[in-house]
Amino acid sequence: MWERDKDDIRHQIDITLRAYIDQDWGTFQQTHTSDWCGFAYQSPAIIKGREALLAAANDISQKFRLHDYEMIEIEYRFWGDVCVTPYVARIKGMIGDDEPFEARLQSIAVYRKGAADWYLAASDFHVVPLESSGDF
Repeated sequence: MWERDKDDIRHQIDITLRAYIDQDWGTFQQTHTSDWCGFAYQSPAIIKGREALLAAANDISQKFRLHDYEMIEIEYRFWGDVCVTPYVARIKGMIGDDEPFEARLQSIAVYRKGAADWYLAASDFHVVPLESSGDF
């Protein structure tokens, strides 16, 4: 029943991650609602608004430059024009200028359907080691 919407949301995730990798902030901005809120990597407080998220994303991209990603797992839970989408992706990139890294990006994203597409309205993500025992 929701197959096309699942495909559309997955496409939005791909556009968003590719825009982050390419540091294409115009495209990145178009994938989010103006009233987006949530957390970015180690943010100490709730980030409120798309402009604040763009500033945080730009700052993070100076420390962690992603080069590639591979979706490992994704789920969708629909409630009308809202979809909660948890996903896990394997990411590769560079820390600073010369230290390669590979990790898991774990995210829970809330998408809201607009007139023509799905847009990211809220999210939280964490970067964790590829091999994690789950102990804390």
